[in-house]
Amino acid sequence: MVELMAFKTMAIVKGLLLLLHPHLLNDDDWSDWLNNDGFREEHYNDESKSYLFIELNKLKDRFVKDMNEKEVLNDEGNKPLSPLEIYKLIEGHKERIEKVRLMIKGDILIAEHHHKPSDIFYIVVRAYWIDKKGKKFRKFSKNLGAKESVMINGKIPDSKLNVIIKELEGMMWRQYQDEYDRI
Repeated sequence: MVELMAFKTMAIVKGLLLLLHPHLLNDDDWSDWLNNDGFREEHYNDESKSYLFIELNKLKDRFVKDMNEKEVLNDEGNKPLSPLEIYKLIEGHKERIEKVRLMIKGDILIAEHHHKPSDIFYIVVRAYWIDKKGKKFRKFSKNLGAKESVMINGKIPDSKLNVIIKELEGMMWRQYQDEYDRI
C-alpha cells in the first residue's frame, strides 16, 4: 500500500513538474543544473569562501537524497506531503542552493548615487539576493563615501573595495542564516 501511494505521489509530482518546469523532468537536466555552478577558477581558489563550498556541498547532497527518496515524504506531523508541498520543497532546495552560489560568485554592482540636496556624488557598492520566485534583486548596499574622496586616479583602490565587499559578504551570510538556521 505504501509503495502504491509513493508511486502515485511521484506520478503527481512529475505531472506538476511537467506543467510547471518540463525541462527539469529529465534526470540529466537535474544533474546538469546541480553540477553546473558557473564558478570560475578564482572562486575555487578563494579560501575565504571555503565555508560556502562546504554549505553548498551539504545542500547538494541533501537535494540528491530528497530527489531520490522512494518512500512517501511526510511532514513534521508524520502526514504524507501533498504534491504541491513536495513541489515547494524542491523549489526551496533550488532557491537555497542558488543563494549559496550567489554568495560564492560575489555578484556585486558599483554605482554612483547623486545626492541632489548637497550635489555630492557617492560611490555605492551593492549586492544581490534571490527572492521566492528565484529572481535576483538588489538587497544589500554599502556607501563607500563621496566620489571625490574615494576615487584615486579615477579608480577605487582595491583595499577600500575589498573591505566593503567583505562587509557585504558578511551581510549576505547573516541574511542566509536568518532565513535558514531556524529550519
